[in-house]
Amino acid sequence: MELTFHSPIELINGFLKSASEFLSPNGEIHVALCQGQGGSSAATLNEWKDSWTPSIFAGEHGLLLSNVCSYQPIYNLSSHRGKDRGFNIGENPKMYIFEKSKGPLFKVPKAHQLCTRHELHIMIPNIDGSLYKSNNKGEPMSSFSPIYKEELLSSSQTDSLFNVVDGLPIMQIIQEIVPEGIRVEVPDRKLLHQEDTGCILVIYFIVYCGEYRALRRSETDAFRCDLEIEVEKHVTLRENRRGKLVSKPFPYSILKSIVKANSSLGLFKKTE
Repeated sequence: MELTFHSPIELINGFLKSASEFLSPNGEIHVALCQGQGGSSAATLNEWKDSWTPSIFAGEHGLLLSNVCSYQPIYNLSSHRGKDRGFNIGENPKMYIFEKSKGPLFKVPKAHQLCTRHELHIMIPNIDGSLYKSNNKGEPMSSFSPIYKEELLSSSQTDSLFNVVDGLPIMQIIQEIVPEGIRVEVPDRKLLHQEDTGCILVIYFIVYCGEYRALRRSETDAFRCDLEIEVEKHVTLRENRRGKLVSKPFPYSILKSIVKANSSLGLFKKTE
């Protein structure tokens, strides 16, 4: 049977799917890619999207990206259009090594872990309006910094709000939902004032990471759905932010830049 692929992405997806079906438990799949194709050098989400994102397809087929190393071909490089001439592989081609999960003793290095993310918006009603004062720069309160607690909240208000926020066992609920092998982080959380309702919004930035279990977007979106159901048993969620799909997968190495970019775009500075 002849297979036809219309793009490099279809080709690498098809190859990883086929190879995963024949891979032994201790086997490895080695894929050599030109500079920039594999996405391991991506520093931002846009750079990652411009790559072939092979680890996304690997995850869908039950594979983990266990290692990325330098690669130098020892064979002649020829193009594919009937002409025997070399092609440019860039200054830094890489070898990508994929494996099946071997359990908790085999953990993928953080930089290579595939991740998805989403936000959890919790509404805290009936807090006095003094809480919503801006800081000295004219910006809305957007963190849990002690200076805001002391200057803008009375003792009773502080206790009331932070008992709800910190008393709600978000991480415990998540860990009860997420299976072993998926690591969870909350790299950012913020307080915002929703002017139309007079409520405080507590926004959790939640990230699921494939530590020693292959990560699939559909699976992590099921985690997001179950988390919202469980959290809503304790508090009210912001209605127009419920049911939002998790992000497309991305490597953990660019998580910091994603958090920074979202903050600069106003994610944690204002409500929609």
